[in-house]
This record gives sequence, C-alpha cells and structure tokens, in this order.
Amino acid sequence: SDEREPILEFSDKELTDLAIFEHNEWVKEKENTGWILGDKKDEEMRTTPFLVPWEDLSEDDQKYDKDAIRNIPALLDSIGLKAVNSKIKILTFKMHEEYLKRHNNNIGENIDSAELFDELDDYIKFSNYKQAKFNIKLLNERGYDLVPRTGEDWDDEVKSFSKRDLEHFAKREHKAWFKLKSDLGWKYGPKRDDENKINPNLRPWKKLDKKVQNDNMKTFEVLPRLCADPEVNLKIVKSE
Repeated sequence: SDEREPILEFSDKELTDLAIFEHNEWVKEKENTGWILGDKKDEEMRTTPFLVPWEDLSEDDQKYDKDAIRNIPALLDSIGLKAVNSKIKILTFKMHEEYLKRHNNNIGENIDSAELFDELDDYIKFSNYKQAKFNIKLLNERGYDLVPRTGEDWDDEVKSFSKRDLEHFAKREHKAWFKLKSDLGWKYGPKRDDENKINPNLRPWKKLDKKVQNDNMKTFEVLPRLCADPEVNLKIVKSE
C-alpha cells in the first residue's frame, strides 16, 4: 500500500553490489559454522570451493549470485510486497539537487534528482548518503525527529529552525567533515586541489569564510522544505 513506485529491476551496478554483499554474507556464515576452503563441496567435511573473495569466483558462479538478486522484485511481487527506494535515499537525491541549484545557475526546475545523483562517482554517492544520515542524527541530538507525513494534521510540523539551531547543526557537520577529510590525508591550502588532497575549507569553524558558514547553514535551513517534497513525504517534529 506504500505510495512509492516499485523497483521492478535493479541497475547493473546495484545488481553487482547486492550480489557481492550477498556472497560476503554467505562467506561469513559458512566460516562461522566451521566450513573451510576445499577443492570440492563436501557436506560431511564442510569444505567448499566457493569460500573465496567475489573477484576470485568464476563468471558462472558470479552469475548465480546475481540471478538470485535479480529475482527479488518478482519474488516480492508474488507475495504482495514490493521493493522501493527508501525515503532517506530520496531525500539524499533532493539534497544533492538543492546543492547544485545553489552553486550552478544552469540547473533548471524540471529535472530528475535521481538522474542527477546517478551521474556522481560512487564514492561521492556514498559520502552523500552518509551526510544525509548524519544530518538526521544531528536533528535527533537537538531534540527533533523525522517522521512520515500521515493524515492531514500537520500542526506539529517544524517548518523552520532558529539561527542558534542552524549554527549548531552547521558547526557539528563541519567538525565531522573536517575529521573525515583529515583522516583521509587532506590538508588545508588556499586553493582546492583534489589530486593533492588540498581544501581551503579544512580549517576550524571560526576561521571559515562567512559565505561558507552561511552555505553550511543553508543545508539545514532548506531541510524542512525538502522533507515536505511529495516524493520524500516526511516531516520534522519536536521529540516528545
């Protein structure tokens, strides 16, 4: 009964990622129950030739795992269920779209946020997913919850944050970003240089340019509106 469109098939990238995850979980299960690598499968001796990293499997064995994943949407449909994009995933799409609109005047209104997001490198996608989840954690720290928009009674919906809240969110997010970049070997420099891991914003919050601070706060300022988007259909409320 969920209003989101069902996922009828996975992309090739999703198919591979999920198959690798499935194989890795299977390896963990086998190793935890005493199975070891062997030339052939032997139930009594608990040996199997498939107890190897994904990249060491033959193409036929990889296809076996992929086929199992490929059948998930049809299997769910056969029992009256469906797979959908999580609302946090869709919110991540919208956050990226909003970021592009703030920094690129060529981004129009009638765009597909999922398609825009799909153009990103995988490591940037992963970073954006982590940021969205971390932002929700920051809301929780400040006494807010993210809940489904149900019915017509939305009087409890938080539609804006105080300047104090916005600055708190932005400071915490910057601190986490600063630590992540530093752990990955990035350094401060006056001009951004991705190849040499140099970023002009890799400095304490108080030393950031005011424009950068305001841009960080804008991420949270627009969050209530992005949550209210019909595709996301969430709302921010004060914790009870």
